[in-house]
Amino acid sequence: MLLRFRVTNFASLLSEQEISLVAADTHDAMATSRIPGLNEYALPTAAILGANASGKSNFVLALAFMRQVVLDSHRRWLPDSGVPRRPFLLGETGRRSPSGFAVDLVLDGVRYEYGFEVDDRRVLEEWLHSYPEGRRRV
Repeated sequence: MLLRFRVTNFASLLSEQEISLVAADTHDAMATSRIPGLNEYALPTAAILGANASGKSNFVLALAFMRQVVLDSHRRWLPDSGVPRRPFLLGETGRRSPSGFAVDLVLDGVRYEYGFEVDDRRVLEEWLHSYPEGRRRV
């Protein structure tokens, strides 16, 4: 179950953007699932709304890019070929800054936080934290 997804410096999204499926409040008419290890609930669906050309599609493409990196980077990226990222190009900040991706999710009843930062040449940082008994484990 996806709880949150964050992206920074991807396509038209320069500053950090996040979608959260954690319920802000709950009531009996809401379809929510309890998040293991937390006193919070998650929503089963979310909608991304906005004006034309506001970045909705690029946000979804960022999630797809993160998935592709996790599934295929070790098989398809050559060691010296760089990272096929899509940074924000309408200014020097996006070209120079890394792109970041992070998810907060629950798998088999255990909460995980996973993310990474990449530039044009390599993976700069990668992290994975799990919370098997409600306490953070690196």
